[in-house]
Amino acid sequence: QTGGGSGRVKTRKKSGLARTPPYAHANVRSGAAGKKSFETRNGIKVIMTRERKHRMDARSTGIEKDDPEYYNLVVDYAMRLTWSGEFLHAAPWSAASHGSANVSHGCTGMSMANAKWLYDHSTIGDVVEYKGGRRPLEWGNGITVWNRSFADWSAGS
Repeated sequence: QTGGGSGRVKTRKKSGLARTPPYAHANVRSGAAGKKSFETRNGIKVIMTRERKHRMDARSTGIEKDDPEYYNLVVDYAMRLTWSGEFLHAAPWSAASHGSANVSHGCTGMSMANAKWLYDHSTIGDVVEYKGGRRPLEWGNGITVWNRSFADWSAGS
């Protein structure tokens, strides 16, 4: 679980709270720096893929090479949460912001050690909940069934 102003990922197992490493993502709240146009979506997401290394090219999100927000890099411990490109991953370049500022393009970045720990203790299908932001998760942008009430979900079947 992330959000709520804590700047920490609350990692839970069946036995309870396991770890709370700091992170940086792009939910903009009062008093927090962030990239407003890249806000991380609120809602319940599911880890869809896990990759030890993953290339992220901003062109896949519509950002062209001549844009100052353009990036093209390989990240470690990538866990995909949305089809639009939100991931949990190592982001050592933004370590000074972890736990205090929201500086990403929508992903949740952690230190190399914390991202490795999360990667080693998670699997495809694990649930990740984001709270505290203003941008909703769009239906179908990942595995989004957890965001519907049972009544709404069953009405569609």
